[in-house]
Amino acid sequence: MHPKVDVPVFIEDAAAAVAWTVKNIAKYGGDPDKVFVSGHSAGGYLTAMVGMDPKWLAKYGVDHKKLAGLIPVSGQVSTHFNVKKWLGDKGSQFRPLVNEYAPLYYVAKDLPPTCLITGGRAIEWPCRVEENELLAISLKKCGNKIVEFHEMGGLNHGSVGGGSTYITPVFIKRVLDAR
Repeated sequence: MHPKVDVPVFIEDAAAAVAWTVKNIAKYGGDPDKVFVSGHSAGGYLTAMVGMDPKWLAKYGVDHKKLAGLIPVSGQVSTHFNVKKWLGDKGSQFRPLVNEYAPLYYVAKDLPPTCLITGGRAIEWPCRVEENELLAISLKKCGNKIVEFHEMGGLNHGSVGGGSTYITPVFIKRVLDAR
């Protein structure tokens, strides 16, 4: 909806959707303790922001650490290049910026299980694979127990969304079995 709305309205909107789901899923036969959040590209960025920065869900009385898992698919984990531009940053879109709008800024212990999925580094969005790999390593080093990183060689930024459908159910089963 940009330019009609600006940063951080789209993160707030994503958080509202996730919070609504957590609070209402039982009415539809679901389990609020089994809510996984996933998205591709900008949706992957939003998945990580909502699941890692506590303030977005806290506004709705939802603890981000209670999400069953996060599955960002080819999400930017430094400050998204569009967000940087909208905030007035003049640097290259590929220059990483880690500020309050970067999932990497919120690396901590006890975050939800996380499965990071990217395409192959030779054909994926530039820097995307390396940033996601850094996030995975950082999450592991901070003591998070379930962190996966999958680079899907042969898939690009557009096709990795479809490819991720092979990894996602296996990750979800692994997380639920570990409980």
